[in-house]
Parts: sequence; C-alpha cells; structure tokens
Amino acid sequence: MVYLVVVGMVLMSIAGDYFLKLASQGPSGLQSVEFGIGAGFYVLSAAAFLFAIRHMSLAHMGVWYAVLTILFSAALGIVVFRESLAARDVAGIAMALGALGLMNRLV
Repeated sequence: MVYLVVVGMVLMSIAGDYFLKLASQGPSGLQSVEFGIGAGFYVLSAAAFLFAIRHMSLAHMGVWYAVLTILFSAALGIVVFRESLAARDVAGIAMALGALGLMNRLV
C-alpha cells in the first residue's frame, strides 16, 4: 500500500513538472496559470509524502522517490516534449535502478 502512495506522490510531482515546463515556455512564467497548477501538484505530493514517511525510512523512501521520478521524468520528456536520451542519460537511469535494487536488497 505504501508503495502505491509513493507512486502516486511521484505522479503528482511529475504532473507538477509538466505544468512548470509549460509555464517556463510561456511569456509570463511565475504569473501563469500553469505555474499555479504545477505548484498545487507539488503541495499534493507533499501531503502524500507525510503519509509515506510514516511507513518507510527516509533513506528507503528517498531512493524510491528519486528513481521513480527519474523514470517518469524521462518518459514525460520523451513522450510529451519529444526530448531524446543521450547515452549518459541511459547510463544514469541504469545506475538509479541499480541503487533501487541495492536499497531493497539491503533494507
């Protein structure tokens, strides 16, 4: 159950990232509606963080959050914004997955 909350928290953060990316591409930036929506998604993810941190150690949750954020951010960039991954990006993602594997194996 707590892992689903972490996934939801990451998806809310990614939604926030999406709207902040849109805000950054517009002329008004911090004054745009997209910025407000993105900030709102970050607030929601912080509320989910409070729930998740009660059931996981900070280190364990931090690794899960970081790795899922990397994966979902890369997917968002590729699918929605038509960005590409360089070899170093793929290597970084592989290392992040390795860190997740190590954390789950050792905890």
